[in-house]
Amino acid sequence: MLYLYLTVQMFFLQKSEPVIHLLHSVLVSQLRDLLVRFVKPTAILSCSKLHHIDFTSPCNHLEDSELFVGHDVAEYISNCTQQLALHQFYVSVRQFYVVACSYMVKRYPFDDELLRNAAVANTAERNKHVFASVKYFVDRFQWLFSSEQDQNSMLDQLQSEFLTYQVDNLPDSVVSADRIDIAWHQLSKVKD
Repeated sequence: MLYLYLTVQMFFLQKSEPVIHLLHSVLVSQLRDLLVRFVKPTAILSCSKLHHIDFTSPCNHLEDSELFVGHDVAEYISNCTQQLALHQFYVSVRQFYVVACSYMVKRYPFDDELLRNAAVANTAERNKHVFASVKYFVDRFQWLFSSEQDQNSMLDQLQSEFLTYQVDNLPDSVVSADRIDIAWHQLSKVKD
């Protein structure tokens, strides 16, 4: 199963279209998909960042009967309860989930500023982001501005355009674009 998650991540990145704006949400979604299988919903909802959940603590784990093991396995267990070493089975299931989540938290770039801020480029979710994400890229590429004064006046204009962009009705050519680079190309053609 862990191999499957890693494979999905690798294939996701090997597309011919730009997907950097989606990567952070895909990583978070993969972790959430594992956590919901063995961690109590209250523990997940109480933490603002999924990768900070204490998923190793038994007090945050679901009861044995609530662990996600798949329908066929659950049915087999219900039919053969007396013949099985269920305690060891459930310990192993939890251990698998904890190891898989530990690997993801250790290896995946959940706190990477670039990935978190790149989501601002997603036109489909433009109203969910804040100008600070745009400013992150302005600060990162300061060489684009000839002077600090030029940068400050440009920031005011950029913020104004961003706020309008968040609430404007976008043309169909932008909304229906299959690729984010094409959507932004179509958006660059829009005139006030």
